[in-house]
Amino acid sequence: MNPNEKRACRRYAMPGVTTQVLESTLIGPAQYGRSCPVENVSKGGVLFQSSHQYKVGAMLDIGIQGPATASPIFTEAEVCYKKADKGHFHYGVRFAQINVQTLRKIRQLCA
Repeated sequence: MNPNEKRACRRYAMPGVTTQVLESTLIGPAQYGRSCPVENVSKGGVLFQSSHQYKVGAMLDIGIQGPATASPIFTEAEVCYKKADKGHFHYGVRFAQINVQTLRKIRQLCA
């Protein structure tokens, strides 16, 4: 492991896993936006790509969907990392106040 590594949790590459960010609308209820590809997942957070811009420190409601998951795993996450890359952004988000049941689902996704 890199001695300069700040992450506390091991990351797992997740081909086929996507995340959706809850998008507020002015008219009607908030809806989850289009699927964004996930680069990796850990029990501490997710790294995903999106064309939308979010500020570091922003709190997002996200849904993580894997090929083998029956329904998305919903949780709140804080944007900790943002990097622009050819018309889209890479976002690292840390799960906030995650409950035991949601953590169990994320561990299953990473297994």
